[in-house]
Amino acid sequence: ESIIDNRSSGLYVDLVDFCKRVAYKTFNAGTLQSLIKSGAFDLINRNRALLIDNIPDILAISSKDQKSSAVGQRSLFGDLAPIPVAPMRSDVLPFDMMTELEYERELMGIYVSGHPLKALPFNHEFHYSHEAVQIEPIDKGPQVVMCGILRSIKKIVTKSKGQLMAFLQIEDLSGVVSAVLFPGSYIDNELLVNENALVQIFGTMGRDRDGEPQVMINKLKPLQDQRSVLIRIDSLIDSSKLVTLQKVMQQFKGDTPVVFKFSESDDLVVANYSAWINYSSDFVDRIESVLGPDTVDLI
Repeated sequence: ESIIDNRSSGLYVDLVDFCKRVAYKTFNAGTLQSLIKSGAFDLINRNRALLIDNIPDILAISSKDQKSSAVGQRSLFGDLAPIPVAPMRSDVLPFDMMTELEYERELMGIYVSGHPLKALPFNHEFHYSHEAVQIEPIDKGPQVVMCGILRSIKKIVTKSKGQLMAFLQIEDLSGVVSAVLFPGSYIDNELLVNENALVQIFGTMGRDRDGEPQVMINKLKPLQDQRSVLIRIDSLIDSSKLVTLQKVMQQFKGDTPVVFKFSESDDLVVANYSAWINYSSDFVDRIESVLGPDTVDLI
């Protein structure tokens, strides 16, 4: 209430102005830090790390200022004695986008200024075949590749063999779906099974005991490290070359997404997961022997 009441006399100019006008007994360093992390002061200064770094000095100044006003401390000329304001440090690097987003979710339960998947330095849409909302409750369903964040991880020990496995949720831009890592897969992926991990998920569609959609995870990969292969194709390409291209891609089958760009269009076409490849210099040589030089790029 104190924050809103004081704002009625004018917008806050900066963090010092805010701390001087709002009664210092109504907030502390922790409260101020939470407000900054949630983006409440972004219109004043977008560098949240900088504001947090200056909290101790600003609170000391504003507290002294308010106490002086309360006791009517005056200068030799009869006016309230001004409290010197230390300049804010300006050499503090901003938080990276991922850190800012996780602070927002930690404090408010939601992302406000963006989403981790959209903050990646590449187009994550090239790297999945399905979103959470597309997972169906199918026994022995098709293979799926997802990009998401691991949430609500619950690790358990099996009664029969005393092996670790995990139940968790996968969150992406479309929603949330439950998933499971059985003991064999858990051992292979244990280092990546962490809360809030941003990963690429390889698995199959399935359903849980209640008949709800569930992903049976086979493999996890750090999403930040992923790349795609761009293959440029002449729109007038001979059909025999397309057949050869398909055969080469099958020979190098793997987990790297393939994106096609045809010469007469600016659109990019993402290949089906079944056509993803294992990228190598040999693959590039084989493809360029069919399509010509400079037709393959890693993006």
